[in-house]
Amino acid sequence: MQCSSCRAEAPANVAYCPVCGNLISSSAQSLDQSTIMSSPGVSQPVYPSTNYGPPSYQGLQQNPYNNPYEPPPPYATNLPQPLTPVIGNGTLPPVPPPVPSPRPNRTRIFLIVGVSVLVLILIVVSVNLFMLSRRGTGPDGTAIPSYLPYKGTIALDDPLQDNSKGYNWQETTDRYGESCSFTKGAYHAITKRPSGQTGGLLYTCAAESSNFDNFVFQVQMNIVKGDCGALVFRAAPSNFQFYYFRVCADGYYTLFVYKNDQDIPPPLVGPLSSISVHTGLNQSNVITVVAKGEAIDFYVNQKKIDSVTDSTYSRGQIALATEFQTSDLTEVVYSNAKVWKL
Repeated sequence: MQCSSCRAEAPANVAYCPVCGNLISSSAQSLDQSTIMSSPGVSQPVYPSTNYGPPSYQGLQQNPYNNPYEPPPPYATNLPQPLTPVIGNGTLPPVPPPVPSPRPNRTRIFLIVGVSVLVLILIVVSVNLFMLSRRGTGPDGTAIPSYLPYKGTIALDDPLQDNSKGYNWQETTDRYGESCSFTKGAYHAITKRPSGQTGGLLYTCAAESSNFDNFVFQVQMNIVKGDCGALVFRAAPSNFQFYYFRVCADGYYTLFVYKNDQDIPPPLVGPLSSISVHTGLNQSNVITVVAKGEAIDFYVNQKKIDSVTDSTYSRGQIALATEFQTSDLTEVVYSNAKVWKL
């Protein structure tokens, strides 16, 4: 049998052309079908079974062959499409707002910064306390000056502006005009030559509440008139016993040990000149005496100028003094007295 569409030969017992897939003419199909049905010894064609039951008339009319020339369906066209959610009235649900990013925890940041600053402060304070403890400090935190290789605690700290610190500095004036007094915010010691006096003469101004054995004694001295000033230490004034360290406007220094109201004793040190002394009148000099046991050291303007070993006196008052040698009057102004116990 020949297909009327593509002219291809087709078996007699088929309804569709195996080449083009078109239905063979109805007349030929009817003829062949009737022939097949009426021919003795010829069995009827058996159609393959399907999941939908035996073939029906409509099934016989469908094309059992696929056209090899038809393009395949688009990829994944048969996949289920995602469902679009709707709410009751058929409208789309509102889009939720974007989730804001979390804010930084400022409290935590401030806490970390505060703790860091506190730790830094503690470190600085600890270092300062350690350094001060090595050099020695007093109740007011006043340390022994760094130029001194000693350790101690402050025992006297007086700017010498008045007598309010409780050290009981002498305030006196004798019949010759010699005096110890607080004037214009400083401590003035004045000595005058009496009529007929040919030699030098000293005049002391003691801190009567003081009593030290091993110590650093420092004061600022300014000779405004005359010749010399002096630091007195380990003194027993009633017996006129003391060490007397004299520094003069000409740059010379001397150490004496006075005993029992005697005349001027021979010097224990000096007189010697030092370039550390600022010479002339109205010159400020920082004078320092360090007494520790029998060892006594002397400093001028933070420079060590001399030392001596002596055991004559071990304890006593401190005092400030003035002395004339060639002048008829000497006036010395003192300020910023300090004593550290060693």
